[in-house]
Amino acid sequence: MRNIIVHMYADIKSEIIHENLREIINVLKEALKTLLKYCEKK
Repeated sequence: MRNIIVHMYADIKSEIIHENLREIINVLKEALKTLLKYCEKK
């Protein structure tokens, strides 16, 4: 319930996610690459 209230997940429309899915995936890939590089250094 907290996440729904704080982040307003209930307002996210599936159409918006679907329309932006490629961009979302690309952002996640870049974030993971950055995280992996950081972990390799540690």
